[in-house]
Amino acid sequence: MRRLIEANFAKASLVAMPDHHALLKNLSQLKVVPSAAPAIGQVAPGEWAKTDSNYQFTFSLEGRQQQVAATISGDRLTLNNEGAELVLLRED
Repeated sequence: MRRLIEANFAKASLVAMPDHHALLKNLSQLKVVPSAAPAIGQVAPGEWAKTDSNYQFTFSLEGRQQQVAATISGDRLTLNNEGAELVLLRED
C-alpha cells in the first residue's frame, strides 16, 4: 500500500505565491473509484492564509472547495486533509 501511495504522489508539488494564490500540482486521484482509471497529474488551484503559527489552504478539489490545514517544520510542509497527511519537502 505504501509503495502505491508513494508512486501516486511522488511528483506532487505546491506553489504558494506572494499574492496568496496557490497551486497544488501533479496530484493523483484523491478518492479511489473502483471502475475508473486513476487520474494522475491533476492541478488544484487555491489560496492560502497564515493563521497564528500555521497555514490554511483552500483548494478546489474534486469539484468542491476544501479547507486544508498546514504546518511548516524546517523544510517540510505537512498538509492535513480528512485524516490524511501529505508531506512536501522544500526545493529551491
